[in-house]
Amino acid sequence: MLRKCCLSVLLLVTTSAYCATNRLKNTIICGYFEEYKDSSSLPIKIWVLDEGNIVNVVRDTTINCVKGYFKFELYLSHPVYFSVLDEKVKDAERVSGFFHNQLIHPFIEPHDSIYITIKQSDSLMWYKQILNVQFSGKGVEKNICLQQLLNMLKANEGSILSQSEKGESILAKCYKCVDEFKPKLTSNAVDLLKADIAGIIDGAVYNSLVNADKLARSYCEKIKRYQKQLFAIPIKSSDALEYSGYCKHLLCKQAILKAFGKVNVLKREGYLYDITLKQYVRIITNAYHGKIRYFLLAKPLMDEMVLRNNLSSEVVYYMKQYFFNSEKKNDYKQLLEVEYHNLSRLLRKDILDFNLLDTAGNLVNLTKFKGKLIFIDFMFTGCSWCAKAVPFLSKFEETFKSDTNIVFISLSADANFEVWKLKGIGKYSVQNSTQLNTGKVGFDHSFIRYFNIHAFPTFLLIDKNARILFKQTQTNITDDLTKITDIINTSRQL
Repeated sequence: MLRKCCLSVLLLVTTSAYCATNRLKNTIICGYFEEYKDSSSLPIKIWVLDEGNIVNVVRDTTINCVKGYFKFELYLSHPVYFSVLDEKVKDAERVSGFFHNQLIHPFIEPHDSIYITIKQSDSLMWYKQILNVQFSGKGVEKNICLQQLLNMLKANEGSILSQSEKGESILAKCYKCVDEFKPKLTSNAVDLLKADIAGIIDGAVYNSLVNADKLARSYCEKIKRYQKQLFAIPIKSSDALEYSGYCKHLLCKQAILKAFGKVNVLKREGYLYDITLKQYVRIITNAYHGKIRYFLLAKPLMDEMVLRNNLSSEVVYYMKQYFFNSEKKNDYKQLLEVEYHNLSRLLRKDILDFNLLDTAGNLVNLTKFKGKLIFIDFMFTGCSWCAKAVPFLSKFEETFKSDTNIVFISLSADANFEVWKLKGIGKYSVQNSTQLNTGKVGFDHSFIRYFNIHAFPTFLLIDKNARILFKQTQTNITDDLTKITDIINTSRQL
């Protein structure tokens, strides 16, 4: 599923004029891969990630690259993230690294026609991928601006929210760079560039805090300094923010900080930073207006359904209050209604009534495990995060090895059965788990679709009565397994 990254591109479409008329605009991307100049024909995978869609739909298309050249046309009404990947899989570890390192991207607008020359590079680092590209054609100015922003961040890694020698923060210097290009950019392009760069800088600092030594003497001071810095990041309120892939968590943290005077950055459940859904809804409705308010309200509600199969009375109440029964028009009502009705039907189905393959190629129906606690680790060969989780999962499963009422299953989404058996088991999954596979359909297996598995590894815990106790894509492996352990221990006492 994941391929070697050749280029990642953000397609920026102006939202005001184009979305108001609901017209799709033609956008053309042509390119040349120096690495494949001698290849007669090579399949190229095109990924489009819609950040304006609350389910983050990824659409992919395969086209041919002939003698290194390719051309792709698409029609858009709002910003989407765009990636070009080749179909050659040379090394599973390198392939999996692309997905993790997909961050900031160049972008284009409707009616632009850009030409991209991609120089040969083995780097998976996001800034090196983009800095290794030459742009030409209509709309190239914004790509040049973005490359300059990336160079600024690259030169100031480790101190991107501190003051420079001239007394300016790196963010302020980035904003000034965007303003210098302002005469050549649309207003939406300016807003999105600033929002994305602010979100990326905040994300870099946030990740450093999450991964830092929590026992260090200076750690508390770092947290306090970060809280202050959150207020200091200015983001212009604009409908364009709805389509930014990087600033939405920053907006949430700023609103929580304003309401409570602090935000627990170390306890995050999606968009909820150690607060309840009820508190979150109140904070967002007070802090924001327009499209970005509806997005920030709809996103965690959709996540509860898509990621956790949760249709609790609280989730349904807020969907009805702000979307289903609301007279105000918004873009998310229909999406939420469709997912609500689909999930309502699915939850009436026996969640274990699915067939999978064991290592001998025999069909296994999951109902055979009914009456036991079932822990499922969704993985695939080449997933670097799956491989990193194996030592933790091994220790976790060892804790319960004497309990015959618990079943540990490693479920592979590999379509290539032999690759899974030879290279996947033991490296990307726990050797002693019950090994099952989705077969030739791979990621399109009905069991994968039923649980809306979009990222790996994802952990699922099902109780003796076939009810979902826990479902989450790995965030912090130690915290995740601690939660699951507590749930298992509680369930065993019932």
